[in-house]
Amino acid sequence: MKVALIGLKGQFDAIDLSKTGTRSVDKIVSELYNGLCNLREKELILDKIEFKRIKAIGPAFSIMLQSSFKNFEGYDILHNPDFRPFFPMRKGKAKTISTSHGLEFLFDPIRDFDRSLRGRLRGAIVLPLALYSLRISDYMIAVSSLVKENAIEWGYDKDRIFVVNNFIGKEFIKKEIKEKKARSRFVLGYLGTFRLRKNVGEAIKAFTLLEGNGYSFELWGKQSFEYENLVKQVANDKRIVFKGPAPEEKIVDIYDSFDAFVFPSLYEGFGLPILEAQARGLPVIIYKYAKISKEVRRYCFEAESPEHMAQIIEQLKEKGYDEKERKEAMEYARSFTVEKTALETYGVYEKVANE
Repeated sequence: MKVALIGLKGQFDAIDLSKTGTRSVDKIVSELYNGLCNLREKELILDKIEFKRIKAIGPAFSIMLQSSFKNFEGYDILHNPDFRPFFPMRKGKAKTISTSHGLEFLFDPIRDFDRSLRGRLRGAIVLPLALYSLRISDYMIAVSSLVKENAIEWGYDKDRIFVVNNFIGKEFIKKEIKEKKARSRFVLGYLGTFRLRKNVGEAIKAFTLLEGNGYSFELWGKQSFEYENLVKQVANDKRIVFKGPAPEEKIVDIYDSFDAFVFPSLYEGFGLPILEAQARGLPVIIYKYAKISKEVRRYCFEAESPEHMAQIIEQLKEKGYDEKERKEAMEYARSFTVEKTALETYGVYEKVANE
């Protein structure tokens, strides 16, 4: 079985990481590629097809333009693991698979895209092309049950969708968790972007309901989208600190510096930070009515309102995190490995190739 994994030059190298404060799709793609390469006993010939990044037209159009002229004859499967337009005109008998990491732009009522000219162009041109590319793909890999449900609701044939969950990095499993030193403050943490969809303002509301100096709230993420509005919302509460972008090499240490992790997002195709935090033994608080897949939200504390979230935080500070729940959540989160994802992806290749 001969498979081509499609990407941009450098995307398969596990060195180029995003500056958003979250793990980028680029890193997921590169680790998946390495995981597939390590399936040595499988009958798999895997090629990475890297297209040059053309600065004048951007990454999406770089793949779209160059893939249209590329000769893919001889491959059994062409796998596009990222959400970028891919239109292979010369693919012979190859079947196409596209991975969907989330369809929030179809099911998010807020639709909080980048308001810059570049962001508006992306929303008006690139996004429709990417969706059309996904629509005409022979098969889809959805990273969660929620993405599959959304794809079916969108009109994609349910029999052509495979669910293969994302994975946490090995560093979240291998690095030793050190016992926290006694300190006077209970540290609540957030790590991610500051889009409206992330609902960070509700977490800030909850935190401001907590009385006294026994708490602090550290927010890590790039200064974009709703950042300025959130800073205004914080006003003079010095217990709330915006820390800036989280360096990828320090993310594990950042999680370890928290006593609890809050992730109030309204929609997540997967919700990787939830599992990363749980893998480090942290209690994770989410918004109860958020659209987050069942396989990720399994061990979360679910807050119905800012008042309820504040109550959960107070209880965690006063009573601690139940050790049995902590171990179960940590073990579960650590089961989302690249080896498992690679093996399940190979299983999809086998099924598609044999149909």
